[in-house]
Amino acid sequence: MTWIVTGDLDVFLATAGGLLGAGPAEHIVLLTVSATSRERGPGSYGAARPRFGWWRDGGGRVAAALLDTPPHAVQSGALPDEAVAPLADRVRPAPHRLSGVTARTAPPPDRADCPPAPPRRSRWRS
Repeated sequence: MTWIVTGDLDVFLATAGGLLGAGPAEHIVLLTVSATSRERGPGSYGAARPRFGWWRDGGGRVAAALLDTPPHAVQSGALPDEAVAPLADRVRPAPHRLSGVTARTAPPPDRADCPPAPPRRSRWRS
């Protein structure tokens, strides 16, 4: 269970694209920023190069994704609880000053048939 972060949009989409496509409403920001970065190039959101990442669960399945487009806050889709602390550890050594992290925890998989609870939002600012 680890976060992998890359500056390579194609690698990110090849790895996490299935997760993003399976929940387009949940991942609309990640999908939109990825499409814009592909269309307009890596400098679309500022001088610093964007970073893209994914988290694999204990079974090796991609279970979360993130993007970091400085100077904006790091964005993610829903995160399993066990991905939150490793995310903080992974994004802190950024090559630029982070403006923040916006994330939401995911409902447990065994509750997928239940109506979703209101999102719990976490926000960290440096």
